[in-house]
Amino acid sequence: MGNNSAGIEQAQSMEGFPYSEFEQKAIVILLTLLSLGVKNIYTGPTAPAFLTDNLLAIFNEKFGMRPITTVEQNLQDILTA
Repeated sequence: MGNNSAGIEQAQSMEGFPYSEFEQKAIVILLTLLSLGVKNIYTGPTAPAFLTDNLLAIFNEKFGMRPITTVEQNLQDILTA
């Protein structure tokens, strides 16, 4: 095996590293919930990047998925469901 120290040093010296673990987990969790038949899922504070307006509209129609709004409105919606 080669010497990885140069690659590790280079990675450690980087100013930043874009890594979207949150997005990957969000997709898996969302698909799992949908496959289990969970409905009325709130997404936010921003929807995952793969959820386009058209896709969000379809998910809203079929599964009741919608973006979060305000704390007060979300609680009212959830508690009166």
